[in-house]
Amino acid sequence: MVLIPSKLPRHLMVLLVILLCFTQLPPVYSQSDAKTVVNPRFGAVESYYRPDDAVDAGIGWDRIIFEWRYLQPNGPDDWETATWEPYIEAAKTGGREIVGLIKNAPFWATGTKVLGAVPSGINLPLDDPNNQWATFIRKLTKYYSKIGIHHWIIYNEPDIRPKDLPDNFFEFEGDVTQYFKLVKTAYQVAHGNDGEAVIHLAGLNYWIDKGRRRPFYLRYLLQRAFGDAYCRQHDLCFDVLTVHVYGGLSLVTEVVNRYRGFLAEFGFEKKPMWINEMNMRPTLDPGWVYRGKVYQTEPDVTIEDQAAFIIQGIALAMNLGVDRIGIYRLYDNHYSYDDKIASSYEAWGLVRPNGTRRPGYYALQTAARLFRDVKSTKLTTHRGITTVTMDAGDKTIYVVWNETVNEKMVAIPVVGPRTNTLIYADGTTVPLKAQSAVIGDIYEFKLPPCTDPCLVKGNPRIVVQPGSAQTVYLSSAGKLAEIK
Repeated sequence: MVLIPSKLPRHLMVLLVILLCFTQLPPVYSQSDAKTVVNPRFGAVESYYRPDDAVDAGIGWDRIIFEWRYLQPNGPDDWETATWEPYIEAAKTGGREIVGLIKNAPFWATGTKVLGAVPSGINLPLDDPNNQWATFIRKLTKYYSKIGIHHWIIYNEPDIRPKDLPDNFFEFEGDVTQYFKLVKTAYQVAHGNDGEAVIHLAGLNYWIDKGRRRPFYLRYLLQRAFGDAYCRQHDLCFDVLTVHVYGGLSLVTEVVNRYRGFLAEFGFEKKPMWINEMNMRPTLDPGWVYRGKVYQTEPDVTIEDQAAFIIQGIALAMNLGVDRIGIYRLYDNHYSYDDKIASSYEAWGLVRPNGTRRPGYYALQTAARLFRDVKSTKLTTHRGITTVTMDAGDKTIYVVWNETVNEKMVAIPVVGPRTNTLIYADGTTVPLKAQSAVIGDIYEFKLPPCTDPCLVKGNPRIVVQPGSAQTVYLSSAGKLAEIK
């Protein structure tokens, strides 16, 4: 049993009432025209592009990029904040907490023309004006703490090194020791300015180290922090470990457990962990031109697969004790309708360029609506079926999916009414009626298979009913077998 942390902002103390109702066949989207109460556990990257969609989805936090080079384009006396003001206002209106991602020092602060270069003076005292990073963080946190922004991510994916990628893309040119210095400085300065400051490590790519069979960047970074006398006594000089998850459902468990294992080596396994980027990019969306598969050996990913992954990934992350979960990203901005250009565009968004919503949008909305009051979870995987059973106080939520290439049938003992609703990943609902069985009344329903190699599992099904958790059964040829 894993307890799920619940950290609600002061202004978000409203309880969600789950309304389950019947719909006529064929299935229809049931959440699209109903406002959803904000869920602080779930967010979406750069949802400020579509604030109304963010409100309808019910997400409770938004990652916004604060590029240093645009805040102070010409020198330390600049302070250009106008770009962010409408985004901040929209987030406040929609009840979303802002998490700022700081990156890209201006050239004047690095002394180079390299985007992502290390700021100059990072080894100088914190109060030295030539320590450009410390001076900037001091100004940033003083200014934005007054308007309620306290969470700051320090750069993005610094584990991608120069020359790692064919196009030489990277976001931070410095080494692990230099990145650690940025984190330590930000921690000291931010906490000195703002009693509510929360410093997040950069989300790491993970695959870049795994694919090259080299030691993981995070472990090196934690070694540096633990070896620093100040940081060893001050929570390793960061408040939240940030996780990025791409590449398939199994990576949720793999990355979270590996990173938590690294923390455990240094005695900090209970440190808060956020997944602030998670998704499965669709390669197929009828009527749209996007970048397809990178390698022909990869399976195609449909928009239905994306929706399934979002529900499954969120359920697994909650079971692993992840504090908050964010989807990358809410909206496909900067899309070109020129097919030649569009063919290289990666469609991560839950909302298409024309404003229509993919099934993945409704999956996030469904999770925000249904999983708000979850206190604890239990994961069971047996006989090719995975069940995440969620204790939501006076009700139990069953999230069930098939991990095989063959259709399965499952059954859940009925608690309460003989009629209920079966909920799909995209929020679609169909009537669910009880049937008689040897063990009493049951809800019986099919679980669709996954497509080999099953990077995304079969489309999940969700059942909500009152009372405590019941055993889920595999149903075959009239016989029931417990899924233990």
